Amino acid sequence: LLVLSAAVNFLAGKAVEKGVKKGRGRGILVLGIIYNLAWLCVFKYADFIFENINALAALGGTEGELIHPWNLLLPVGISFYTFCFFKAGTSGRNQLLHIPEHIVSDRHIPLRY
Repeated sequence: LLVLSAAVNFLAGKAVEKGVKKGRGRGILVLGIIYNLAWLCVFKYADFIFENINALAALGGTEGELIHPWNLLLPVGISFYTFCFFKAGTSGRNQLLHIPEHIVSDRHIPLRY
């Protein structure tokens, strides 16, 4: 999963670099962020959401599970990798997203890499 994400992020970075000249850089960057957050949400929050849907259904009188939890194992480092992508994706690109420098400065990152 991390190798696939690294490859997609590399290609997205190249596309952003080319897309900035054509005015499409921001859209490509947003798609890259959505891609990374989607993986993070699937592995960290899918079971939580499914269990809550089942609990709400049980309150409504439904017996059994509407959605069976996936019980996926969380890949080691997925959160760290995802947020490193955000840091790398915004460093030096503040003019692309209009992010104030104090939000992406290194003093907010507890781990140096």
